[in-house]
Amino acid sequence: MKWIARVALTMLLTLFSLNAAFGQSLGAGRFTLPHEVHWQNAVVPAGEYRFSFESKGPAQMLVLQKLDAPRNGFMILINDATATKMEGEDRLLLVSASGQSFVSAMELPQFETTLHFSVPKQAPEKQMAEASAVGPEPVR
Repeated sequence: MKWIARVALTMLLTLFSLNAAFGQSLGAGRFTLPHEVHWQNAVVPAGEYRFSFESKGPAQMLVLQKLDAPRNGFMILINDATATKMEGEDRLLLVSASGQSFVSAMELPQFETTLHFSVPKQAPEKQMAEASAVGPEPVR
């Protein structure tokens, strides 16, 4: 009977350590979106959100949870995360295209990290024609 308890305890400790190794939270916070944005393949409506970014094995994920009604959740793959030393408030960097906003980065000075996300590529002529109108916009 003792061996069953030891095996169960060993399995429990193994599962706990695997969860810790493959699901470590790297940071969390809150933000408000004043309007709908495209965040890679997700369309994220305006509202108040809680976020956390975590490491799941070799990939990093951003988890968004809408706090006001209707409650939604999103899991977004982080394309790249860079260590940055900056000051100021957390902010989202948006790129405008075709009348829509796309999240290109999330600057998180408190975690000394910038998270980068993919945005749709435009034809070179359109990028040049809209170069003055396209650029990072802080959102709070």
